[in-house]
Amino acid sequence: MSQSALQTRALVVATAVAAPVALALETTIRLALLPPDFEQFRIFLRPTLTWVAWALVVASALSVSVGVSVHQRLYDRALAKSGGRSPRHIAEAHAGAFLLSASVPQIPTLVATLTFTLGAEPLPVVLALIVSTIGVAILGAKAWRAASGVA
Repeated sequence: MSQSALQTRALVVATAVAAPVALALETTIRLALLPPDFEQFRIFLRPTLTWVAWALVVASALSVSVGVSVHQRLYDRALAKSGGRSPRHIAEAHAGAFLLSASVPQIPTLVATLTFTLGAEPLPVVLALIVSTIGVAILGAKAWRAASGVA
């Protein structure tokens, strides 16, 4: 396996776990740095932010299909700009498109992790994380296959 293929695969994995890692870091920072009184603030905001988190689950799910569409358009544009259709050009176009399009399903999910930090129930946040991770994996599969020469 080439160095480029390994880098692309590492990039896909790192991007897929970015939102769960963000939640873990936010939780660690909250527990380590914020005063105990902050928990009362979280309890006060919980009912409102839990509904927001549920809405973000829906937004995350919808953003996966938007991300797939964005990926295809970015891939087509990058491939046309490269001027070639070799496996290397295809792999580079997929990797670049993946980097940009993967942020589409992650944005609502990262906002959902913030709602948890501020008091939302964990269930909708975890569901948003799962949806986002699956969406990033779907987008990453194209880059992963292209890096292997199976575009």
